[in-house]
Amino acid sequence: MLTSAAEASTSNTPQLFIYAIVIFCTAFFLLRAWMNYGSYKRSILPYVYDNYLIDYYWHLTVRQNVSSSGKLKSLLGFHRIVYSNISNREGEIVNRLMVVIHPKGIVVVSHLDPLGELHGSNDGSWYVKRTSNEGTKNFKIDNPVTHLREYDKHIKPLIDNRDTDKIIAIAPASDISHVHCSIPVVHYDEITDLIAKSDCGYGLNEQEIEEIYAKLGGKK
Repeated sequence: MLTSAAEASTSNTPQLFIYAIVIFCTAFFLLRAWMNYGSYKRSILPYVYDNYLIDYYWHLTVRQNVSSSGKLKSLLGFHRIVYSNISNREGEIVNRLMVVIHPKGIVVVSHLDPLGELHGSNDGSWYVKRTSNEGTKNFKIDNPVTHLREYDKHIKPLIDNRDTDKIIAIAPASDISHVHCSIPVVHYDEITDLIAKSDCGYGLNEQEIEEIYAKLGGKK
């Protein structure tokens, strides 16, 4: 039986339409990924996830859940991650928190990206010293130690009064040699090693990890 060119063209139309949709969706996904890569690269996230496109962005946009990472899974096994922001009365974000729940406990990480020379201690405000052609200026910022203490007090009833490990992580471009406090202060590139060594003195099974994750606001 002979098939005309017009009939062949008509039979291929649905298939071509599907191909066009796939190409458009893929291009749109990659474009959005490229547009968001800058903010990702400047954050703590590249040090937590194996790679941007699959381990992070795919899970963020398609699954809408970045509660685990390939990198931490290889170090900790089963785990969950919860992200929170702390804002002031004006609605400005003054601190970002990352909570990692894993088989040996709970780690609360305050991560900041101040550019300059950071000064601070357990009490009082911290400040960032920046030097440029126009001179030296100091910028006051909230004390992350205070925020970690307040957050720990807030979540205690939710985690059955368990202890947590606390870490302050700072962007690599900042000088942290002038910070002296009781909580470890490290650069982003040291964070996964510290989390991997964390041991709060108690164990958590997968069900307990999931329960704490949900109580702290984690997405299902």
